[in-house]
Amino acid sequence: MTQQVTGAQRTRSVWRRCIKRRGTWCLRRAWEGHRARLVLAATAGMCAALWSGAKPADAAPYTVWACADGSGRALDAADWRPYRHESDRLSQMNSTCGTPASAELGRLQAIAQATAHTPHQPGGGVGWQAAAAPATAIAALDLWWVRHVNPESQPPWGWLTVETDNQILYAQNDGLLGTFSTVSPGVAYGSGNHQRFSSLDAQNVKLQVMCQNHCDLVGSKVAGTFSAFRLRLTIDDRVAPSGGLQGLSDGARVDAPLTVSAQATDAGSGVRAIELRIDGTTVDSVGGGDRCRDVDASNADPNEYDRIKPCAATFSGSLSLRPEHLPLPDGHVAAVVVVDAAGQETVIGEARVARAAPTGFYARDVGFLNPDLNIAAPRSINGVNGGPARMRLTFVVKRQRGKRVITKYLDRHTVRYGRRALYRGRLTTPEGSPIAGARVWRAVAPTGQDWRLSGAPLITSKTGRVSGWTSGRGGTRRMALVYFPYSDANGHGATPPRPLAVRAATTIQLDQAGYRNGDTARFFGHIVSGPVLTNKLVYLQALVRRQWRTFATTRADSVGRWRLRYRFSATRRLITYRFRAVVPAEQGFPWSTGHSRVMRVTVAP
Repeated sequence: MTQQVTGAQRTRSVWRRCIKRRGTWCLRRAWEGHRARLVLAATAGMCAALWSGAKPADAAPYTVWACADGSGRALDAADWRPYRHESDRLSQMNSTCGTPASAELGRLQAIAQATAHTPHQPGGGVGWQAAAAPATAIAALDLWWVRHVNPESQPPWGWLTVETDNQILYAQNDGLLGTFSTVSPGVAYGSGNHQRFSSLDAQNVKLQVMCQNHCDLVGSKVAGTFSAFRLRLTIDDRVAPSGGLQGLSDGARVDAPLTVSAQATDAGSGVRAIELRIDGTTVDSVGGGDRCRDVDASNADPNEYDRIKPCAATFSGSLSLRPEHLPLPDGHVAAVVVVDAAGQETVIGEARVARAAPTGFYARDVGFLNPDLNIAAPRSINGVNGGPARMRLTFVVKRQRGKRVITKYLDRHTVRYGRRALYRGRLTTPEGSPIAGARVWRAVAPTGQDWRLSGAPLITSKTGRVSGWTSGRGGTRRMALVYFPYSDANGHGATPPRPLAVRAATTIQLDQAGYRNGDTARFFGHIVSGPVLTNKLVYLQALVRRQWRTFATTRADSVGRWRLRYRFSATRRLITYRFRAVVPAEQGFPWSTGHSRVMRVTVAP
């Protein structure tokens, strides 16, 4: 059976023979075959790109009105400015400026007074011209205009022309467009008096009035006049802004206002604003000032100005990233964005940031926060089989009964002050498989306080188990185990809270060893389980018929010292009494009810 050889196999075989022989002819032959396949592949790639509709990015447009600030100020060099040819004269711009919606917006009046021949050709006549800023182009012109009645009471011989880059787009002689007028700007809104010139792609636009070719005026007679009551340019900005910044680092944990310094440039319309955004929402910004403001806020177009280059080419400012900008619990993306006057945006810096965790890594509104949170590094999983988990926590109590040790597992436990409590926990997947080598945190909530993560993390064994001792000096509290499955998130699992009650402790002493009936005993002591409430209640109890009965009360001072006097008055025979001091549980006191050691006192009749 004959084996079919593919084109690729044939090419590889030719290349191998050429390398072995080191001959130029065979190398050229192999290259020609390979080049043909490259051409076919490139052609297929181009077709695929065309079919997918891939296009270069479009320029961003913005609008420029002739005048809109009401100041009557001189126009910038790049804005509308007078154009004059030979000895023709031109009136100045009216000092009254309105808003883009007003009837008269920066009225431009051009008067062609033909003391010289101004032929109907590019560059002739008098009028107004505008030039595009660098990296921009004039895309469209809107013109609202009227032709005036000739004040010399003779037929005006002028032409109105619109030029772009010395190419005449439009030439209109008298009487063929709109209505003649001498006073009312409202005539400009009549039928046919608004013209739009689109798709210009020009660097210069000129409006001018000139004599017709047969114009033969002598002296100062007027050949023709026009007034442009409203002028609007649509400018295409073809270059996006750029810039740099300092003060924003990837993985930052923000616990105080963080200053970010930014510098921006834009060769086209200029820098309108530098914005700090968190997850796409602007939280702080610095702008280019009033010059960059929208001159007509009444419509939906935010990019309307009264200058061709409305904003400064360079701009710098400081932004403040504050902790309240970063909602807990997880990380966020902070971006510094430069916006130009055309609305083009460029991200000049981006970082993953998170709000610094509060003390104890707990917040009431979101719960526990991950001490190992790392939003800058790739995600890692906590432990083998890590992920969603089931958790268990119990207290372990071992009691000796004879030679046997009895072990109990309790959901709640009570210990004396100074004694430790043993706890055990287990971490498994929802299916029951152990999660080994995982970092598990112990959480505690003292009485009347919020939760907090306490101590170093525990590491689970191969069977997913952890164990440890908790001190009996920390007061009554709740305990839980907390597990964070992923390094880049605060999502966590936790066991149900387990109450651990710790009894209060106090010392007790007497001023002497023995008493007789009628003597006064002076009891005193010190509550050692602090902190202590001021005026903390203390009971004195005696054992009567196998029951402890309270016979007196007193209160401790701010450091826990207490005193009490008691007179023996009913002792008729030699008796040994048993006394103890009791510190009861109380609102605001972080301990359960506890008592002192028992004192034996002998009282004689």
